[in-house]
Amino acid sequence: MGQPSPFSEPSPPFGRAATAVTAGAGVVAFIAYAATAQRSLPTGDSGDLISAAYVLGVPHPPGYPLYTILVHLAMLFPFGTPALLANLLSSLCDALAVSLVAIIVYRLVARTDRVDRRGLDRDAAVAAAAGALLLAFSTTFWAYSLVAEVFALDNLFAAILLLFAIEFASRPRPAFLCILGLISGLAMTNQQTIALLAPSLAVFTLAGLRRQWIARGARSRSTARLVAGEIAGASVLFLVGLVPYIYPLLAARGNPVVDWGDPRSLGSLLALITRANYGSFSLSLGVAQGSLGEQFALLGGNLTLGFVGAGIVLACLGIWRLVRRSAVVSVGLVLAVLVPGPIFVAFANPAFTDAVTRGILERFYILPAVGIGVLAGVGAEGVLAWSRTIRVARVQRRIPVALAMVLLLGLPASAAVAHVGAVDQSGNDVALHYGEDLLGELDPNAILLMRGDENYTSVAYVQFVEGYRRDVAAMDVELLKQPSYVALMRRLHPGVVIPWNAYDEGVTASLTDIVKANLGARPVYYVGAMKEPNWTAGYDEVHAGLARELVPKGAGGDGYQQLRDRSTSYATLRYPNREYPETTWEWIICEHYGIAAFDLAYAIQSEGSKANLALAERLYRTSILLAPDTVVPNAYKDLGVLLSDRNGDPKEIVALWTHFLRLSPNDPDAAAIRQQIVALGGTAP
Repeated sequence: MGQPSPFSEPSPPFGRAATAVTAGAGVVAFIAYAATAQRSLPTGDSGDLISAAYVLGVPHPPGYPLYTILVHLAMLFPFGTPALLANLLSSLCDALAVSLVAIIVYRLVARTDRVDRRGLDRDAAVAAAAGALLLAFSTTFWAYSLVAEVFALDNLFAAILLLFAIEFASRPRPAFLCILGLISGLAMTNQQTIALLAPSLAVFTLAGLRRQWIARGARSRSTARLVAGEIAGASVLFLVGLVPYIYPLLAARGNPVVDWGDPRSLGSLLALITRANYGSFSLSLGVAQGSLGEQFALLGGNLTLGFVGAGIVLACLGIWRLVRRSAVVSVGLVLAVLVPGPIFVAFANPAFTDAVTRGILERFYILPAVGIGVLAGVGAEGVLAWSRTIRVARVQRRIPVALAMVLLLGLPASAAVAHVGAVDQSGNDVALHYGEDLLGELDPNAILLMRGDENYTSVAYVQFVEGYRRDVAAMDVELLKQPSYVALMRRLHPGVVIPWNAYDEGVTASLTDIVKANLGARPVYYVGAMKEPNWTAGYDEVHAGLARELVPKGAGGDGYQQLRDRSTSYATLRYPNREYPETTWEWIICEHYGIAAFDLAYAIQSEGSKANLALAERLYRTSILLAPDTVVPNAYKDLGVLLSDRNGDPKEIVALWTHFLRLSPNDPDAAAIRQQIVALGGTAP
């Protein structure tokens, strides 16, 4: 059976039936995304992005102007919260990307000799649906379809660019080149990693220009002028696509409450766009390098898990088929996977300092997945072509093809079933509750010094979108290193004294200076692990739920009295009711809640005869559920003591104390605990 090149003969017309199939893939994806999308504030950068869009401000570098504008427009819909609408915008963008991937596959593999009376190539339709839906239900792609992040819009741009680049290589119309120029410019105002598709797009574009050159007469001066004119026009449209970068200039001049870098001048705008504070070619702050082996293992594992293994096999088959059919398409699509994937990973090579960092970096593996989805669809058509070569009885000749179709469509269905539990965010309110709980227990007009993205983004949304506890001067200490942020805080909180223009972790400007300058007039709290050593040494620390309050030396007592006085209120914090993967920001937030639960349980237990031991027991169990063993090992020790005093189950007490001794074998009470374990019939470790 012949294998015609997609460029050697015209593709069959793209009729209503093909439109219905490719659009249907996107509809199926959107239904799944809408059902599993987060209903409230997601963790990560979402709080910053949603807040900036809501107030028409400037989010973190590189500013994401197009995304900010689109999210603000989405918020004009008369239903849902700002967070929900921003999340659903991601669902819509990725669903559209899925449909476009289905179109790309169909256009690549459809054959005129297989078209039925409705104008549909069934093999191509099944292959298109299989490849597109394998992408749709791959884990990381799906996960970022549910939250307010820039990656879904990036996927949509990638799909548009690949579609028109392939079409231009096949049918080099000037309009396609103009669309490529405009969309490329717009895409650069969203997520700059879209530039990693440039080598792939260059292959398709050069192939199209070459076809134009040959078709018009390679030696003709008019041909040269026409081609040069088309390239110039596309270049102009690329610059037009960059126009959204004017937005940060205009937004900053409106003095918004979210205003990274205050880019009201061309110099500050350029610093924002180039991510000067992060390092223009770094994925995050810091210069530490990781291991290439670990990078490739994480990338490979992520894609293999996401495409349920079989999708990667189909993609490899797709490469093999394309190599035999069209060098241009095979090279272009392979580059669309390799450059944003392994090559980018090898170049960036960030260090994996913790599990959350690994989770953050996984989102940069989404872009190569778009190319894999296309290749998997091409590979699926190869499976169907092979199934048609199987020789069986005349009445049963359609069975192998039917079975192949069922198998291919069953792959994304099985991926959806396998992955839905891991990606479903519909009941996740952790970030929203955390921001509200953190601020809700602070005294009026307090100062809150924060460090950690989970704190900044949650608090920003709660204050600037919900309008909750705007009296609290919540300041991120990492951002205080920027004079523009210090100026913003002074403008938002004129009563707060910031005695320097930029924080430098105690070298010349210390957090202690802020405490000293404001403590008499305002209560001062902090949350997160600060880098500056001993900055609280001159003050007592009072446990205050999710935060710590700083009071003059000698005024804090044992540090737990405030918890005892407000135990009813602190006990009603919305502690998460389950664990989250350690690669997520939810895991960090759960750790904060776990520590708060332990502190409150300890404070209650230490009240003696007044102690509400039932409440203390519940809080200890909450702490053990939410916080890692190494963070609050004493939860096992103290819960064992509490159960022992209440004649609890000896087996559980032994298990708790045994686990504690493994964590803290040199604890001062270790010997006594071992004796108690033996007395209860256990074996001391």
